[in-house]
Amino acid sequence: MPFEQPFEESPAISVEEGPENGNEVAFDPSSMPVRLLPISSEDLEHVEDKKLDAAFENHLLRIGDDLLPIQGSKELMDEFFAETELTEDPDVKETCAPVSDNKAVEIARGLSVDDDEPIEMPVLPDNPTEKDLLEFAQNHPSVRSLLKLFRGRVINVRKRK
Repeated sequence: MPFEQPFEESPAISVEEGPENGNEVAFDPSSMPVRLLPISSEDLEHVEDKKLDAAFENHLLRIGDDLLPIQGSKELMDEFFAETELTEDPDVKETCAPVSDNKAVEIARGLSVDDDEPIEMPVLPDNPTEKDLLEFAQNHPSVRSLLKLFRGRVINVRKRK
């Protein structure tokens, strides 16, 4: 992945007073010479602003969007996602072999906790020691199947706060 070019320093942006705003300064973000960093959805905050809401509604009126449901949308979607009929070709059956399952799925099916000897689950005391936690983790059925799948071992346990 190539690196992005660093931002270049640019002269200050010239702003002019807009007659429609009175004494406010008109600002056009598209005239900015630098790229803005992307903003994540967590960083965005909804702010009630009557001027912005009115400007947005005016923009919708200018472009003719009334935000009502589209008439005939069901028929449009049916046209795009219509099911096609598949015809069977006798030659295809002879030349195609069945696809085998994923190897990971085959391995996972082969791993069953029931195959192993039953181990009694230890009961954890109110204040378990590290040894109690380790024994509990090693005997838990889910942990045992994962250890078997990944050929792993429990090396560290700690009490959750």
